[in-house]
Amino acid sequence: MYPLKMKPVFKDYLWGGTKFKDIYNKNVPFEIGAESWEMSVHDNGKSIIANGEFAGQTVDVVIGNHFPLLFKLIDARDDLSVQVHPNDNFAASYENGSLGKTELWYILAAEAGSQLVYGLNGNVTAETFKAAIEEGKIESQLKFVDVKPGDCFFIPAGLVHAIGRGIMIAEIQQNSDTTYRVYDYNRVGADGKPRELHINKALDVINFNMKYCQPNTTIITKVDKNTITRYIACEYFVFEKIEVESEYKQESNQAEILFFADGDGIISANGISEKFQKGDTFVIPQTVKNYEIQGKCVVLKSCPT
Repeated sequence: MYPLKMKPVFKDYLWGGTKFKDIYNKNVPFEIGAESWEMSVHDNGKSIIANGEFAGQTVDVVIGNHFPLLFKLIDARDDLSVQVHPNDNFAASYENGSLGKTELWYILAAEAGSQLVYGLNGNVTAETFKAAIEEGKIESQLKFVDVKPGDCFFIPAGLVHAIGRGIMIAEIQQNSDTTYRVYDYNRVGADGKPRELHINKALDVINFNMKYCQPNTTIITKVDKNTITRYIACEYFVFEKIEVESEYKQESNQAEILFFADGDGIISANGISEKFQKGDTFVIPQTVKNYEIQGKCVVLKSCPT
Protein backbone atom coordinates (compact mmCIF):
# COMPACT_ATOMS: atom_id res chain seq x y z
CA MET A 1 0.00 0.00 0.00
CA TYR A 2 1.05 3.59 -0.65
CA PRO A 3 -0.33 7.17 -0.37
CA LEU A 4 -3.30 7.31 -2.74
CA LYS A 5 -3.70 10.55 -4.67
CA MET A 6 -7.35 11.41 -5.25
CA LYS A 7 -9.05 12.59 -8.42
CA PRO A 8 -12.14 14.44 -7.12
CA VAL A 9 -15.73 14.38 -8.29
CA PHE A 10 -17.02 17.87 -9.14
CA LYS A 11 -20.56 19.20 -8.71
CA ASP A 12 -21.84 22.24 -10.63
CA TYR A 13 -24.67 23.53 -8.44
CA LEU A 14 -25.99 26.97 -9.39
CA TRP A 15 -24.27 28.82 -6.52
CA GLY A 16 -20.72 27.64 -7.36
CA GLY A 17 -17.73 29.69 -8.49
CA THR A 18 -14.25 29.45 -10.00
CA LYS A 19 -11.97 29.24 -6.93
CA PHE A 20 -11.10 25.56 -7.51
CA LYS A 21 -9.48 26.62 -10.78
CA ASP A 22 -8.22 30.01 -9.64
CA ILE A 23 -6.61 28.97 -6.33
CA TYR A 24 -5.84 25.26 -6.75
CA ASN A 25 -5.59 24.93 -10.54
CA LYS A 26 -8.06 22.04 -10.49
CA ASN A 27 -9.29 20.63 -13.78
CA VAL A 28 -12.97 21.40 -13.28
CA PRO A 29 -15.02 20.14 -16.25
CA PHE A 30 -17.68 22.83 -15.78
CA GLU A 31 -17.74 26.62 -16.14
CA ILE A 32 -18.35 26.79 -12.38
CA GLY A 33 -17.45 24.37 -9.62
CA ALA A 34 -19.62 24.27 -6.53
CA GLU A 35 -18.29 21.18 -4.75
CA SER A 36 -15.19 19.05 -5.16
CA TRP A 37 -15.66 15.66 -3.49
CA GLU A 38 -12.01 15.07 -2.74
CA MET A 39 -12.38 11.75 -0.91
CA SER A 40 -15.68 9.97 -1.18
CA VAL A 41 -16.96 6.41 -1.28
CA HIS A 42 -20.56 7.65 -1.47
CA ASP A 43 -22.71 6.35 -4.32
CA ASN A 44 -23.45 9.94 -5.40
CA GLY A 45 -19.79 10.50 -6.27
CA LYS A 46 -16.86 8.14 -5.72
CA SER A 47 -13.36 9.62 -5.89
CA ILE A 48 -10.91 7.97 -8.28
CA ILE A 49 -7.32 7.00 -7.49
CA ALA A 50 -4.90 8.96 -9.67
CA ASN A 51 -1.56 7.26 -9.01
CA GLY A 52 0.21 3.93 -8.75
CA GLU A 53 -1.08 0.43 -9.43
CA PHE A 54 -4.67 1.30 -8.46
CA ALA A 55 -4.86 4.34 -10.78
CA GLY A 56 -8.25 4.65 -12.47
CA GLN A 57 -10.12 2.68 -9.82
CA THR A 58 -12.55 4.21 -7.34
CA VAL A 59 -11.14 4.57 -3.85
CA ASP A 60 -13.66 2.18 -2.29
CA VAL A 61 -11.87 -0.66 -4.10
CA VAL A 62 -8.89 -0.12 -1.79
CA ILE A 63 -10.30 1.21 1.49
CA GLY A 64 -13.80 -0.32 1.35
CA ASN A 65 -17.22 1.17 0.67
CA HIS A 66 -18.11 1.49 4.35
CA PHE A 67 -15.58 4.23 5.08
CA PRO A 68 -17.60 6.55 7.36
CA LEU A 69 -16.33 9.97 6.21
CA LEU A 70 -16.52 12.23 3.16
CA PHE A 71 -14.14 15.14 2.55
CA LYS A 72 -15.04 17.92 0.13
CA LEU A 73 -14.29 21.49 -0.87
CA ILE A 74 -17.13 23.99 -1.34
CA ASP A 75 -16.89 27.24 -3.33
CA ALA A 76 -19.82 29.56 -2.64
CA ARG A 77 -19.96 32.32 -5.23
CA ASP A 78 -23.50 32.90 -3.99
CA ASP A 79 -25.31 32.14 -0.73
CA LEU A 80 -26.12 28.50 -0.08
CA SER A 81 -29.56 27.51 1.17
CA VAL A 82 -30.34 27.70 4.87
CA GLN A 83 -30.38 24.05 5.88
CA VAL A 84 -30.07 21.39 8.54
CA HIS A 85 -29.00 17.75 8.62
CA PRO A 86 -30.57 14.81 10.47
CA ASN A 87 -28.85 12.66 13.07
CA ASP A 88 -28.20 8.94 12.59
CA ASN A 89 -31.46 7.78 14.14
CA PHE A 90 -33.67 10.07 12.05
CA ALA A 91 -31.79 9.33 8.82
CA ALA A 92 -31.94 5.58 9.42
CA SER A 93 -35.72 5.78 9.82
CA TYR A 94 -36.61 8.29 7.10
CA GLU A 95 -33.75 8.21 4.57
CA ASN A 96 -33.49 4.53 3.66
CA GLY A 97 -30.99 3.66 6.35
CA SER A 98 -28.61 6.51 5.51
CA LEU A 99 -26.17 7.93 8.02
CA GLY A 100 -26.90 11.27 9.60
CA LYS A 101 -24.64 14.22 8.88
CA THR A 102 -22.41 15.90 11.42
CA GLU A 103 -19.72 18.02 9.78
CA LEU A 104 -16.97 20.59 10.30
CA TRP A 105 -16.00 23.58 8.15
CA TYR A 106 -12.51 25.04 7.81
CA ILE A 107 -12.44 28.42 6.04
CA LEU A 108 -9.93 28.31 3.16
CA ALA A 109 -10.78 31.67 1.60
CA ALA A 110 -13.23 34.46 2.39
CA GLU A 111 -13.89 37.72 0.61
CA ALA A 112 -14.27 40.91 2.64
CA GLY A 113 -17.56 41.00 4.52
CA SER A 114 -18.31 37.28 4.11
CA GLN A 115 -20.61 35.68 6.65
CA LEU A 116 -21.99 32.29 7.61
CA VAL A 117 -25.32 31.36 9.09
CA TYR A 118 -24.25 29.51 12.21
CA GLY A 119 -27.19 28.52 14.36
CA LEU A 120 -30.12 30.51 15.68
CA ASN A 121 -30.62 33.69 17.63
CA GLY A 122 -31.03 33.23 21.36
CA ASN A 123 -34.80 33.78 21.53
CA VAL A 124 -35.81 31.41 18.71
CA THR A 125 -38.31 28.62 19.40
CA ALA A 126 -39.91 26.05 17.13
CA GLU A 127 -43.02 28.21 17.03
CA THR A 128 -41.26 31.47 16.11
CA PHE A 129 -39.11 29.69 13.54
CA LYS A 130 -42.09 28.08 11.80
CA ALA A 131 -43.97 31.39 11.81
CA ALA A 132 -40.94 33.19 10.32
CA ILE A 133 -40.80 30.64 7.49
CA GLU A 134 -44.47 31.15 6.71
CA GLU A 135 -44.08 34.94 6.79
CA GLY A 136 -40.91 34.99 4.70
CA LYS A 137 -38.89 36.49 7.58
CA ILE A 138 -36.60 33.58 8.42
CA GLU A 139 -33.43 35.67 8.36
CA SER A 140 -34.56 37.36 11.58
CA GLN A 141 -34.20 33.99 13.32
CA LEU A 142 -30.64 33.25 12.20
CA LYS A 143 -27.25 33.90 13.76
CA PHE A 144 -24.84 35.47 11.24
CA VAL A 145 -21.09 35.42 11.94
CA ASP A 146 -18.17 37.08 10.16
CA VAL A 147 -15.46 34.72 8.94
CA LYS A 148 -11.83 34.83 7.85
CA PRO A 149 -9.42 32.20 6.49
CA GLY A 150 -8.36 29.77 9.20
CA ASP A 151 -11.64 29.89 11.13
CA CYS A 152 -13.21 26.55 12.01
CA PHE A 153 -16.86 25.71 12.70
CA PHE A 154 -18.29 22.46 14.09
CA ILE A 155 -21.81 21.68 12.81
CA PRO A 156 -23.54 18.81 14.58
CA ALA A 157 -26.69 17.28 13.14
CA GLY A 158 -29.62 19.47 14.13
CA LEU A 159 -27.79 22.82 13.86
CA VAL A 160 -29.18 25.30 11.30
CA HIS A 161 -26.44 26.63 9.02
CA ALA A 162 -25.57 28.11 5.61
CA ILE A 163 -22.41 29.12 3.78
CA GLY A 164 -22.46 32.73 2.64
CA ARG A 165 -21.26 34.13 -0.66
CA GLY A 166 -17.56 34.66 -1.20
CA ILE A 167 -16.43 31.76 1.00
CA MET A 168 -14.51 28.59 0.15
CA ILE A 169 -14.36 25.86 2.77
CA ALA A 170 -12.93 22.43 3.41
CA GLU A 171 -15.57 20.17 4.91
CA ILE A 172 -15.19 16.87 6.73
CA GLN A 173 -18.48 15.08 7.32
CA GLN A 174 -20.15 11.78 7.86
CA ASN A 175 -20.55 9.80 4.65
CA SER A 176 -24.01 11.17 3.91
CA ASP A 177 -25.65 13.33 1.26
CA THR A 178 -28.84 14.16 3.16
CA THR A 179 -29.73 17.84 3.45
CA TYR A 180 -33.01 19.50 4.42
CA ARG A 181 -33.43 22.96 2.90
CA VAL A 182 -35.37 25.46 4.98
CA TYR A 183 -34.96 28.57 2.83
CA ASP A 184 -33.37 29.13 -0.59
CA TYR A 185 -33.84 32.85 -1.35
CA ASN A 186 -36.69 31.99 -3.75
CA ARG A 187 -34.21 30.74 -6.36
CA VAL A 188 -35.05 28.45 -9.25
CA GLY A 189 -33.04 25.46 -10.43
CA ALA A 190 -31.78 24.59 -13.90
CA ASP A 191 -35.32 23.47 -14.80
CA GLY A 192 -36.70 26.93 -14.05
CA LYS A 193 -38.68 25.72 -11.05
CA PRO A 194 -38.17 26.69 -7.39
CA ARG A 195 -35.73 24.34 -5.69
CA GLU A 196 -37.32 21.82 -3.35
CA LEU A 197 -37.60 22.69 0.34
CA HIS A 198 -37.91 20.16 3.16
CA ILE A 199 -39.54 22.23 5.88
CA ASN A 200 -41.44 19.50 7.73
CA LYS A 201 -38.41 17.24 8.04
CA ALA A 202 -36.25 20.21 8.95
CA LEU A 203 -38.58 21.19 11.79
CA ASP A 204 -38.44 17.61 13.03
CA VAL A 205 -34.63 17.52 13.23
CA ILE A 206 -33.65 21.06 14.29
CA ASN A 207 -32.34 21.12 17.83
CA PHE A 208 -33.80 24.39 19.12
CA ASN A 209 -31.86 24.03 22.37
CA MET A 210 -28.55 24.17 20.46
CA LYS A 211 -28.19 27.76 19.28
CA TYR A 212 -24.60 27.30 18.09
CA CYS A 213 -21.73 24.92 18.80
CA GLN A 214 -18.17 26.18 18.46
CA PRO A 215 -15.39 23.60 18.79
CA ASN A 216 -14.17 23.49 22.37
CA THR A 217 -11.32 21.02 22.02
CA THR A 218 -8.82 23.14 20.10
CA ILE A 219 -5.31 22.08 21.18
CA ILE A 220 -2.08 23.44 19.69
CA THR A 221 1.12 21.45 20.09
CA LYS A 222 4.65 21.61 18.70
CA VAL A 223 6.32 18.49 17.32
CA ASP A 224 9.90 19.21 16.28
CA LYS A 225 9.47 22.43 14.29
CA ASN A 226 5.92 21.62 13.19
CA THR A 227 2.73 23.11 14.62
CA ILE A 228 -0.28 20.80 15.06
CA THR A 229 -3.70 22.30 15.76
CA ARG A 230 -6.37 19.82 16.76
CA TYR A 231 -9.73 21.51 16.27
CA ILE A 232 -11.99 18.70 17.36
CA ALA A 233 -12.28 15.02 18.17
CA CYS A 234 -16.01 14.28 18.12
CA GLU A 235 -17.71 10.89 18.02
CA TYR A 236 -17.31 10.69 14.22
CA PHE A 237 -13.99 12.27 13.26
CA VAL A 238 -10.78 14.00 14.28
CA PHE A 239 -9.75 17.13 12.41
CA GLU A 240 -6.30 18.73 12.59
CA LYS A 241 -4.15 21.30 10.81
CA ILE A 242 -0.45 20.44 10.51
CA GLU A 243 1.93 23.25 9.60
CA VAL A 244 5.01 21.42 8.35
CA GLU A 245 8.25 23.39 8.44
CA SER A 246 10.31 20.92 6.41
CA GLU A 247 9.66 17.33 7.54
CA TYR A 248 6.83 15.50 9.31
CA LYS A 249 6.66 11.81 10.27
CA GLN A 250 3.49 10.05 11.38
CA GLU A 251 2.63 6.63 12.72
CA SER A 252 -0.94 5.60 12.04
CA ASN A 253 -3.27 2.66 12.60
CA GLN A 254 -6.25 3.84 10.56
CA ALA A 255 -7.06 5.47 7.24
CA GLU A 256 -6.34 9.20 7.04
CA ILE A 257 -7.35 11.93 4.61
CA LEU A 258 -4.67 14.56 3.93
CA PHE A 259 -5.51 17.78 2.06
CA PHE A 260 -2.58 20.02 1.20
CA ALA A 261 -4.02 23.49 1.69
CA ASP A 262 -0.69 25.15 0.87
CA GLY A 263 2.85 24.31 -0.16
CA ASP A 264 4.42 21.44 -2.10
CA GLY A 265 6.76 18.54 -1.53
CA ILE A 266 6.89 14.76 -1.33
CA ILE A 267 4.82 12.25 0.64
CA SER A 268 6.29 8.78 1.17
CA ALA A 269 5.28 5.42 2.64
CA ASN A 270 6.59 1.88 2.27
CA GLY A 271 9.36 3.06 -0.03
CA ILE A 272 6.95 4.73 -2.47
CA SER A 273 7.11 8.51 -2.92
CA GLU A 274 4.62 10.86 -4.56
CA LYS A 275 4.90 14.58 -5.27
CA PHE A 276 2.16 16.86 -3.98
CA GLN A 277 1.19 20.47 -4.57
CA LYS A 278 -1.31 22.90 -3.12
CA GLY A 279 -4.84 21.54 -3.56
CA ASP A 280 -3.96 17.84 -3.67
CA THR A 281 -5.73 15.28 -1.49
CA PHE A 282 -4.22 11.94 -0.50
CA VAL A 283 -5.63 8.98 1.39
CA ILE A 284 -3.34 6.97 3.65
CA PRO A 285 -4.82 3.42 3.71
CA GLN A 286 -5.23 1.76 7.10
CA THR A 287 -2.54 -0.79 6.27
CA VAL A 288 0.09 1.96 5.92
CA LYS A 289 1.57 2.24 9.40
CA ASN A 290 4.10 5.03 8.80
CA TYR A 291 4.36 7.90 6.35
CA GLU A 292 6.53 10.97 5.91
CA ILE A 293 5.97 14.43 4.43
CA GLN A 294 8.88 16.48 3.15
CA GLY A 295 8.44 20.13 2.20
CA LYS A 296 7.07 23.33 3.70
CA CYS A 297 3.29 22.96 3.63
CA VAL A 298 -0.03 23.17 5.46
CA VAL A 299 -1.98 19.92 5.75
CA LEU A 300 -5.58 19.42 6.85
CA LYS A 301 -5.84 15.91 8.28
CA SER A 302 -9.08 14.02 8.92
CA CYS A 303 -9.64 10.50 10.20
CA PRO A 304 -12.43 8.48 11.82
CA THR A 305 -12.60 8.60 15.59
